[in-house]
Amino acid sequence: MGGVEAIGMARDSRDTSPVKARNEAQAHYLNAIDSKQLIFATGEA
Repeated sequence: MGGVEAIGMARDSRDTSPVKARNEAQAHYLNAIDSKQLIFATGEA
């Protein structure tokens, strides 16, 4: 036994709800994800 199965974290489905920005900075980040090929994000999670 080992890996994901051992600790029960595997999922059969994913949350498919749309991601929405909560502020202007997040909107800028989401726009960059949609329009650029490579994005680097820094700062707090």
